Amino acid sequence: MSRSVRKKKGRSARARPSAGHGRSAAVSVALLWLVSLLGAGYGLHRLDPYVRRNNRVPTRIEWSGVPQWLTEPYWKHILARLENRVALDPLTDPYDAHVCEYVGRRLAGSAWVERVRRVSVQADGRVVVSAEFRKPFAMIERNGVAYLVDSAGVRLPMGFRSRSVNREGWLVIEGVAARPPEPGQRWIGRDAAGGLRLARFLVNAEESGNLTFRKEIVAIDVSNFDGRRDRRAGDLQIVVRNPQCLIHWGLAPGEEGGVEASPQRKLAMLNALYAARGGFPDRPIDVRSADAILLGNRADTAVRATGGGKRF
Repeated sequence: MSRSVRKKKGRSARARPSAGHGRSAAVSVALLWLVSLLGAGYGLHRLDPYVRRNNRVPTRIEWSGVPQWLTEPYWKHILARLENRVALDPLTDPYDAHVCEYVGRRLAGSAWVERVRRVSVQADGRVVVSAEFRKPFAMIERNGVAYLVDSAGVRLPMGFRSRSVNREGWLVIEGVAARPPEPGQRWIGRDAAGGLRLARFLVNAEESGNLTFRKEIVAIDVSNFDGRRDRRAGDLQIVVRNPQCLIHWGLAPGEEGGVEASPQRKLAMLNALYAARGGFPDRPIDVRSADAILLGNRADTAVRATGGGKRF
């Protein structure tokens, strides 16, 4: 009886797998899965360059958020110039770690670009650029050449013979003392800054429909800034088509300090005079006084202030 029991116990012990054997099997399965995953990853890694090469467009720059003025026919060549500056070969690997940095650096070196916001690579290989651009605003003339500048006076890489400039389309600042800076640098000098302030004021007035004599303006002359030629004449002067007429505007907008009429008052007097006479007279015009326009050395009776209003 006891012998039979002992045999059954022995067979039962041999039939059950040990705990160590179970752990070994689990480890083996895990290793098989790990090897499979590594193999798949390695295969995808080897396949990835092939997929990239065969499923992308030729490497090129694509612009994001371009301002409206850069899409106009006269200015859209600027984007082409910037792309030529970068000179990306169509076969360039856009996934190269240095591509975005290179593109951003090349674009940032252009006077047309104020700031590069972002350069990124899309899945198909397009290099997408988002940037802020310097918009042409006016021209500053020096030695017969009119240089394009933005509203802050930064020189842009375009210049024209002064005589060829359409004066109805561009405000030209003449008589600056400083030489032209390099493209991308601001034109130095208080005279240039004062001329630009007057230009910005006139452009804003034109856009609001409050500059009735825009077609008469030939240039903003800053050659007498700080009275360096004639202490009695205006710092800023507006040159008009009538060669016998010169508008003595005076101080730059915002610098009157109670000494001269406000820029709004000056403009109102000029608009009223222009409307009343159908043009500008054959004499200099001085609008620095808030009381009345001076024509030559005499106050013009067509435009005179009375208290807080105007009488025409």
